[in-house]
Amino acid sequence: MMSVNETETPPVPAAESEPAAPANSGQVLRADAGSQGRQRWAAPGVAALVGLASLILPLGWSGLWAPYELETAELARRIAVGLHGAARLGLEGAQNQVPTLTELGRGQLPFSSVAVGFQVFGLSDWAGRLPLAVWGLAALAATFLLVSRLAGRVAAAYASIALATMPMFFLQARTLLGDIVALSAVAMAGSGLALAVFHPHGRDAAAPSRRARAGWTALALLGLGSGFASRGVLFGVACPALGVGLAWLTWRCAGRRCASRSAEVVGAVSLALGSAALGLGLWALFLGGPDAYLEVLGAHLSEPSKLPTHDAVLHQLGFGLFPWSAVAPFAFSVALGSENDDSESALGLCLVSVFAVSFAVHGLSAPYLGALPFVATFAVAGLIGVAFRRAETRGGGTRLIALAAAALLIVFVYDLRSSPQQSLLPFVLTGATFPESFTTGAKRWMEFGALPCLALLAIALGDLPHAPPRGFGADSDYARWLKALGERWHGRLSWILIGGTLLLGVLPVLRFLQARGVDVPLVGALGRWSRPLGYAFLIVPSVVAAPLAAWLLRDLASYLLSLLERIGLSCARLGVIALAAFGLALSLGYYPALAAQLSPRDVFAAFRQRAKPGEALAVLGEASRVAPYYAGAAVHEPKSPKEGLDWLLAAPEERRWLVLGARDLGQLNSSYRQRVNPPANLPILDAVSSEVLLASNQLGASEQNDNPLSIWVTRERPQPEHPLDVDLNGQLRCIGWAITDPKGRPVPHVSTGQPYDFRIYWEVIEPQTSNWKTFIHIDGNRRRYNGDHDTLQGKYPFKYWQKGDFVMDVHRLELEPHFSGASYQVYFGLFIGDRRLAVKSGKHQDDRIIGGNLVVD
Repeated sequence: MMSVNETETPPVPAAESEPAAPANSGQVLRADAGSQGRQRWAAPGVAALVGLASLILPLGWSGLWAPYELETAELARRIAVGLHGAARLGLEGAQNQVPTLTELGRGQLPFSSVAVGFQVFGLSDWAGRLPLAVWGLAALAATFLLVSRLAGRVAAAYASIALATMPMFFLQARTLLGDIVALSAVAMAGSGLALAVFHPHGRDAAAPSRRARAGWTALALLGLGSGFASRGVLFGVACPALGVGLAWLTWRCAGRRCASRSAEVVGAVSLALGSAALGLGLWALFLGGPDAYLEVLGAHLSEPSKLPTHDAVLHQLGFGLFPWSAVAPFAFSVALGSENDDSESALGLCLVSVFAVSFAVHGLSAPYLGALPFVATFAVAGLIGVAFRRAETRGGGTRLIALAAAALLIVFVYDLRSSPQQSLLPFVLTGATFPESFTTGAKRWMEFGALPCLALLAIALGDLPHAPPRGFGADSDYARWLKALGERWHGRLSWILIGGTLLLGVLPVLRFLQARGVDVPLVGALGRWSRPLGYAFLIVPSVVAAPLAAWLLRDLASYLLSLLERIGLSCARLGVIALAAFGLALSLGYYPALAAQLSPRDVFAAFRQRAKPGEALAVLGEASRVAPYYAGAAVHEPKSPKEGLDWLLAAPEERRWLVLGARDLGQLNSSYRQRVNPPANLPILDAVSSEVLLASNQLGASEQNDNPLSIWVTRERPQPEHPLDVDLNGQLRCIGWAITDPKGRPVPHVSTGQPYDFRIYWEVIEPQTSNWKTFIHIDGNRRRYNGDHDTLQGKYPFKYWQKGDFVMDVHRLELEPHFSGASYQVYFGLFIGDRRLAVKSGKHQDDRIIGGNLVVD
């Protein structure tokens, strides 16, 4: 077991104390000392590696996110030019003067930190992020210092690992959003104050030296000053100071004393300073009006359109601290469970107090300042570290906690899969949209990351037997279960089970034959019941095999636990590894992949790779502000999509390039189709991101057009599987429809519970001005599937449709189980509100196009 004994630390639980060295051999003593020394630094070493990997390694993996990171970068660049003398960072035609505090919207320290990076390493994304990552490392060090002094090195390592793999923490440390400075400042202030007040608290513990107390006080002052310079008095000073002060007051009210008079003084001063800062902040918040000082509130005073409350803060914490948020509620109760008058109890009280004060401040200010990154993230990580270490050293039943944590983890993963937009919450930004091109990838990351984490968490905290099972012999659970089934009812039960399985297995064969065109009256008579009954044959073998599978999983877990015990890995430590591995997968995999879709950096890289020397580049929209960081040369900056297309087509004899946002693609594509003969879609050479695209006026011989609109808009007449000829108000003609599987292959019939694409093919007769939506009705047997949706997902409005175009609208449908085993009538058309586009000729009813029959298995 790892030792946490060190100079000037309080006594630790027996599980962490170092074993006595044998006295019979100097050689043995030296060997033991070396082994204990290695164990002493093993956990901190792992924590340091995790912190460096999560905060430093991915710094340059993604580009600047416009406009969010870009705004900070530009303000920091201006500070570097105006205050730091970095004249080489000035940009021609851009603002280069020092920004005002109003422009910054908070304290100057985050921007000055980024400015130092630009000044030293030049104008690049990783150069600006590096100082912020250093702030993040400082927060990890402060958290480790606090927890190691009051609860031991191993608990501190767990806390640091948890903090380094929390999305809200590592994303703020790796992006130019800048709030990692506030998070780090509160961690330093809270750690310094807590150590100055509560270290040590044991009868036999030696009091720390004056130098140590002076160092902790200096750390607290540095944190308070940095907090004030980053997020003002309310967040940067009140949260840590009042949190520690209230913990000191609670400790004294319980009849407990601090180790020295100086510690009492620091506690009282912390309470007074925190109360004054809170009072000043609340005055500015509620009575100061729109002219309240930024230094007090740490943010602009505004009123968001949708007022966030404490629920919004909880929502932010749930996804911002994921996956550790699944165990955080239980960590609070476990960390406060000790009734001993020791340093660990004081640490738990202090961390909970800082968290509670910060939560209250964030909740009260949210309706006026908007959502801000939670400044006491370090307190949650510290509580998690203490809770895991306590579970490791003191044992106790944890099965209920494991089940509850697993349930919470499943809920979070389900929400992230069904609504990937939630994964943007750790950034704490207003108006950020999730890139559609990463939706499928996001779901896969959650699926493949959550399953191993759940399995390891269940094994680690499930109170499974550690002794290896007896195997598969005659006296094993497996053999006894099979023997009991064979002997029940004098052996007749086994024959009943076998016969029932074979009998029920006939129905799936009959359904398979009917799907291949063979008329089977039995399947038709059963109707919609044929599908569930077709799977009934799986019930019998499932019931028989379920106990066997459960015992097999139990035995595999027991074998794994026995193996881990032999190598000295405890169950609690396995739980930390499971959550940390999932967090690292998010840090090093999921979020870099997401960031690649949000930044135009890869588009500029594609231009440099594809373009020949001297070929001109224009940048349209927000991406033009990022160009100085990535283009490597001067670029044209059109003011509108029309101006951008005019520039692109102005010199057909030379190749030109245009970087554009996805929102401008529809207008550019429509105008391009009007101006080229024969009409064609705008050539897109890079469409990896759904947010930023790279276009050109020419396509090379080996190049293909990756325009995402090409699957919808074409000049070639399609051949739908269900052809029609229906005229809609003389403006559109429906030429047919089809249903395909997700790979685009036509299917003659559909099954419930499976995804399909419903395709509608239009021919444009006259241009449209109204923005019609599409409805799809699948009617029959007193049921209706309603497939109302935005035509072409709203990305290519009707005003862009040109005469002679053929347009295919695609809608993903999935029928519910009660639709199975019947035939339905297909209707579809266009509508706005309660009005449908009139059908003039062709098969129709009530301005609904009659498509024909659809068979559902």
